[in-house]
Amino acid sequence: MLRKILLLSSLFITATHAADKNLYLFDVLKDPKYLSSWNGLFKDEVGVDDWLDNYAKSGDGPSGYGENVFIAGREYLIRNVCKTHDCGSNYFVVALPVDGTDALGVLKRIRYVRDFDFNQNKFVSKMIRENIFFGPNKDSKDESINSLKSVLRQYR
Repeated sequence: MLRKILLLSSLFITATHAADKNLYLFDVLKDPKYLSSWNGLFKDEVGVDDWLDNYAKSGDGPSGYGENVFIAGREYLIRNVCKTHDCGSNYFVVALPVDGTDALGVLKRIRYVRDFDFNQNKFVSKMIRENIFFGPNKDSKDESINSLKSVLRQYR
């Protein structure tokens, strides 16, 4: 009997993790542990874009299915969302640990600026790509955090 219970519980856990891959970010954030991890991304951060700061409450923003990855023995749900009507310039990727601890996210932003080119003697547009990391561990030099940052940079 105990063997059946263990087998059924392991199947349930496996099915639950498999189902996680088919959830959008707004669905994942309905789970309190992931919502807490998400909110921890922006705690004490200054200048967070409103659309990103309010996403957990509104669910407003295009997102897609994600994937689960293992980095340094930890499993993460990788999900994304972008700013409505501005996905090309405002795209956010988050790694939510399945244990509900500290998440890590990156805002992939593209800005255009006008700058004077003295060689051409005229103003030119320049595209600036930014990767802005969020999360309590964003400045950590830990190898597993650096590996996670590398994974997040690859998206998009």
